[in-house]
Amino acid sequence: LQLKEEDYLWTRIRNKKIFYSLDTFFQTNLSILPSVFERLEALKILSKETTFFDLYGGVGLFGIGLSDLVQKVILIEECIASIKLARYNVNINQLKNVEIIEGMVEDKLSSALTQETLSNVAFLDPPRAGLSEKALNVLKEAKTLKHILYLSCGPENLVQDLAEFVSSGWQIEKIMPFDFFPKTKRLEVLAVLKP
Repeated sequence: LQLKEEDYLWTRIRNKKIFYSLDTFFQTNLSILPSVFERLEALKILSKETTFFDLYGGVGLFGIGLSDLVQKVILIEECIASIKLARYNVNINQLKNVEIIEGMVEDKLSSALTQETLSNVAFLDPPRAGLSEKALNVLKEAKTLKHILYLSCGPENLVQDLAEFVSSGWQIEKIMPFDFFPKTKRLEVLAVLKP
């Protein structure tokens, strides 16, 4: 269901208004989002020299939410409805340091990485099934990434992807669970990796 602009849903994160719609993916538990952002900020890995890659970026929740902490945000998303809302969110928040790339992460990330500095951080929020083999390979081999922040609502698939990262020389620095789905067996898990 497509909503008109005046009917968009929204939440406020770190003094930014983030809009979303019924036809876009968005985190389901708004009450826990502030603590996720607090934890991300407390990691102290983002700086004004950082290019923040918001992969599977949706409407821009994480990239836009953290945009004031970094030099630049590069959001990669393939869903047209989400891209429309991401552009809307960039405009409504008057952000000048957010670039949106339309397409699949596995097709667009390599070329985007080669144009950026050595202070890159990738934030991944992929579908429950985890990363495709091609996306996983691009990320494992990315020499300019300082950290990978992998948020997953499918811990079983996260375990498989993390095993691939570790076998390629990445280290798991932290794993943080978030109870996005109270009274269910599901958890959202954030893994912090470094090369």
